[in-house]
Amino acid sequence: MMNVSKNMIFKISLLILLVPGFFGCSLRNVALDYHEFVASRMAASYLDLNGEQTDLFKKRWKVFAVRLATDRIEPLVQIIELLGETTKPQEQVYHLQKIAGEVMTDACVDFSPLMAELSAKQVEHLKKKIEERNEKNDPDKNGGLADFRKLKREEFSDLLERWLGQILEVQKQMLIDFDNEKDSKGDWERDYLAYSREAQGVFLSFLIGGMGHSDMMSVKCSQFVLSPESHLSEASRKTKANLATSREKNLESLYGTLDLQQKKHFMQETRSLAQDLRKWAGSVRANKS
Repeated sequence: MMNVSKNMIFKISLLILLVPGFFGCSLRNVALDYHEFVASRMAASYLDLNGEQTDLFKKRWKVFAVRLATDRIEPLVQIIELLGETTKPQEQVYHLQKIAGEVMTDACVDFSPLMAELSAKQVEHLKKKIEERNEKNDPDKNGGLADFRKLKREEFSDLLERWLGQILEVQKQMLIDFDNEKDSKGDWERDYLAYSREAQGVFLSFLIGGMGHSDMMSVKCSQFVLSPESHLSEASRKTKANLATSREKNLESLYGTLDLQQKKHFMQETRSLAQDLRKWAGSVRANKS
């Protein structure tokens, strides 16, 4: 339900917030218990960090994790718990997105010393890694539009089963209808991909321009998180707005089809996630020294 990270540094910073929600309990607990190791491996892979930079990332991650555990987790889990009970899910999603923005701003501040140390070669490495992920969202490189949309429906259906249990036939048909509302040529996907690439390009330009200047990097990164539209073209701003409208409409429609068993399953899953995140936050606070 949440897709708020447009580039890898944000994906790393949101590891604890977002990744656990898509895993079963056992895998989620592994991600939480070994959060520093998992995050460090991700950073080293996407940024091609050397040994000293990896050590710096680990130090900055400790600072960031304590900030999350102290300031962000409890407001987050309260919203997650309400997701299982609300009749207006979009309101809770809005609050989740707001917290995610705050977390990304925290990441801009806490990781700016590392981002300022990156070389042009490392930024180019990150660019290639990001583009590899982008290609997975390119309908022209994934067997054609029909196969691409079918694959995405299957992925989303699997995610729904993770949260809701067995998926109803009406919900399967609804996913097909969502795709049928898009254009028949794939312009919807291409516009979204162009918007993503433009936003990623802006962030990468910040990395290049902020080399050696940690304070500047922190400010520019934070400004981009708080007001991405001011850095994007009119076409990308329009795509972003259309995407938000579409998601809100589809979420409300889908939520309205949940039966009692699915709502019960969803409530159990959200409570379990909230409990695991609270446990993680308590552990981080207890070991922050």
